[in-house]
Amino acid sequence: MNFKLSIAWLYPDLMSTYGDRGNIIVLKKRCEWRGIDVTINEVTLETQNSKLYNSNLIFMGGAQDRQQKLAGEDFLKRKGPDVKELIEKNIPGLFVCAAYQAIGHYYKPYKGDAIPGPGIFDAAIS
Repeated sequence: MNFKLSIAWLYPDLMSTYGDRGNIIVLKKRCEWRGIDVTINEVTLETQNSKLYNSNLIFMGGAQDRQQKLAGEDFLKRKGPDVKELIEKNIPGLFVCAAYQAIGHYYKPYKGDAIPGPGIFDAAIS
């Protein structure tokens, strides 16, 4: 039996400050050890949302406040509603570090205004 896994990696160019490329490498390697074919779809600011719908796991990593704000604006308006829809359809998501903050109602950074989120989970982080 040949299994296939397609991972949507949200904002790898912005939200990968704290070693999240390593998380992707580990996920891929562990799947390969089990005979699971893995495709990593990098979803950036410029990527069309259709790449999300071709995935069966969503991953988003961490970043500093500046990068999180850049990704957050796109996530709130463009990709977040689709991610929310996919999660409601039981597509799993792995959100670590700042990504966890980004998927709630808002995140309040150390300095500056709150960064709104799409409310995928009922969380507000200050």
